[in-house]
Parts: sequence; structure tokens; C-alpha cells
Amino acid sequence: MRVVARLVFLANERYDAGMQNDADLLKHYSARITQLEDEIEELTVALSQAWDQLAPLLQDTPLHITDANNILLLLDSIVTATEGYAAAIYLQEENLWRSVPSHVTLPPIVKQAVAQITPQDTVLYRVSSERTNTPTPNAKWALVPLLAEQKAVGALVLGIQANSQKPDFTALDLRLLQRVSDRITGQIISTRLALSQERAAKLAYELDIASNIQRSIQPGKPPHLNTLEVVAHWQPARYVGGDAWSWLQQSGGQMCFFILDVAGKGLPAALAAVSLHAAIRIALKADMSPGEVLQMVNAEFYDAYTLTDLLATVSILRVSPDGRELEQANAGHPPTLLRRGESWLTLPASVPPVGVLPELIPDTQTLALEKDDLIFCYTDGFTEIETENGLWGESGICGAVPVGIHSAAGAVQAVTTAAERIRKGTELHDDQTLIVLRRT
Repeated sequence: MRVVARLVFLANERYDAGMQNDADLLKHYSARITQLEDEIEELTVALSQAWDQLAPLLQDTPLHITDANNILLLLDSIVTATEGYAAAIYLQEENLWRSVPSHVTLPPIVKQAVAQITPQDTVLYRVSSERTNTPTPNAKWALVPLLAEQKAVGALVLGIQANSQKPDFTALDLRLLQRVSDRITGQIISTRLALSQERAAKLAYELDIASNIQRSIQPGKPPHLNTLEVVAHWQPARYVGGDAWSWLQQSGGQMCFFILDVAGKGLPAALAAVSLHAAIRIALKADMSPGEVLQMVNAEFYDAYTLTDLLATVSILRVSPDGRELEQANAGHPPTLLRRGESWLTLPASVPPVGVLPELIPDTQTLALEKDDLIFCYTDGFTEIETENGLWGESGICGAVPVGIHSAAGAVQAVTTAAERIRKGTELHDDQTLIVLRRT
């Protein structure tokens, strides 16, 4: 078909030239054919060289454009393939510009257009050197957006000189830019996915370590005492949480129990809970009273909690060696509940949570204990369970414990079973911790 087309062209040219001599015509045609063959050969070589550079970029596994050298290779390939003046790429998230050749300065109007490009744009600009005040020659610029998840995350830019033998962009140029931009954005998405998976794996590893640390600070089993039965339940809402509890016997024989709840969930709350847990244990080992412990930890953590917008509720109980007297100091924690027979008593908080005020002076509450008294310390993961009639609340805990139950183990089982029944197997929204003491 190409040969036939050329013969038709040559036949028409014969009449235009007004040539009558067959020998002259043959000589003229031979020269033109040789010239065309040379041009085709040069074009074939140029296209072959350009394709050799572009081919790796258009494979199913494109180059990682996070490497600056690969970006420059890509831009150089585009310039070669299109006979362009310059090429540039802008990645918005990294605020990264790369251009080829390196001495080219993109006109401000082009950079402004890149910053404002939308997913629907394929923009052509004519920019003169007078307007840019740079040695950049009179040029045209094509801008193609880089799209990831239907959002423009950057742009691919190609420039050609207006006074060159190539006066304007061809459809092939724009098609090539679009093809390359598709590959680039595909690589951006792949890179983001790989980074996201890497971050997720790293976070899972860190959470696993934090979970092991947090679980290690929870008592393996409650103390065995002649005067008290102690049973506890601890369940973080996520892999790690902000609840913690512990027990410790002081040098005078008093048994101390504490429960804490750092506002929030996840790793930050867990780390804060671990450090607060350790500080309370150290203070109790120094034979401090519950009120003195709260004063000390608040003074120690106030500045750090203020800077990080954290706070923690803490309730500390101390029982005399004979089990007949209970002493409590409560900073913002849900009230301690005491069931005696069929009646319920409450010991509410006397000061705000740790980290709210620069100084805490909690009231110490004391109460004489009788045989079979049940004492409930819990976090708001129980009281803030949502029901059809509102939050479960303290009344929900009280109502979950039948009058006939007189053991700490039975009381814990009754409360956790009722809470699970109300949640209907749905995911926990907050950590749940429950300690029940019974005077034996």
C-alpha cells in the first residue's frame, strides 16, 4: 500500500514539475526515493533508540519512581521519544520536582498550573521568555495529571520549543504522556500499598510487644487470704487498652488494691497505663496511704498528661490485716460499690482524675467491713454499655448480682455474663476491668 501511494504521489508530481523527459523523470524519482529511504532509516533508528529507553517504563512491572535517578531516566526517555525541549514531573505528597535537562527552569505559570491541576485536565500552555524573565525559549507546555484513587497527586509536564521544526504536540505525544502517567500513578499506588502494609506490620509488631508488656503487669492470680476472697476480670477492648489493676501487701500487713483507667484506647493509652501502674506500685511499696499515693502520682504525671492531653481515673483501696476496715481514695473513678445483705452502698470519687489539676488533695474514706460484704471496683467499660434504656450504669451492675450470690467468683461471673448478654456479642467499645472482694 505504501508503494502504491508513493507511485500515485510521484505521478502527480510529474505533471506539477512539467517534466517530459523520461530519463530525467527516472533520475529525479530515484533521487527522491533514496532521500525518503534515508529519512525512514533515520526515523527508524530514532524510534528504536527511544523505544529501548521507554520499554522498561511501560512493562507490567514499572520502575520504582521513588528513586530520583529512575525519575530522570523516565523524563529523558520522554524527551527523546517526543523530540521535546524538556520534561518534568511533580509529586504533590513529597513536594518533589524533577526535570530534564537540569538547566531548564519551568515558567512560574506552568508550576502554578501544576499546583491547580484537576483529574479532568490535559492542559496546553504557550509561554514566552519575555513573560517568564528567564532564558527559557518561547515554548509550549503540555500538562497531564497523575491520578491515584481518582485524585490528582501530581503532574507530568512536557515542553517543546515553538521555533523548532516541531511546531506543536501531536496526538501521539499526548497519548504517550497519558500512557506514562498511568504507569507512574500505578507505581505510586503500589508503593503506597507496600508502605501501608509495612507500617501495618510494624504497628502489629509494636502492639504485640505492648500487649505482652501490659499483660505481664496484670496479676497472674489474686492473693489467697484468710480474711478476703479476691477475684478479678480484665479484658481490653482492643489488642491493648488503658485499663490496669494490681494488688500489693504493705509491710504492716495491709492489703492494697488499685484499679486505673487511662482515657483513650490503643497503644498510647496502654503505654500510659503501664507507667502509671508502675508508679502506684512503687508508692504503695513505700507504705504510702491511698491518698498520699494519688497526690504523688498526680504531681509526677501532671505535666506529661497536660502536654499529651491524657488523664487517668484511679481508685486505691487498702484493707486492714484483719479484714475489718476498708480505706479508699478515689480520683475521678466510678464509685466503689459495696453490697451488704440486700443493700448497696457507694464510695464516690472525692477529686478529679489524675492529670486534670496541678495538685490533688483527696479525701480518705473509711468503712467498717462485715462478713460476706461484697466490694466492687470496676471501670466504665461496664457502666457505659449501651442498652435500649440508656447506659447500663451502676444500677446495671447492682441488678446483675442476685441476692443469693455470696462469693466473689459468683459475683464476677454474674456481672460479666449479664454484660455479655446485653452487648449481644458485639465488639467491645471500651476496656472492661472488674475486681470483687468479699470479707470472709
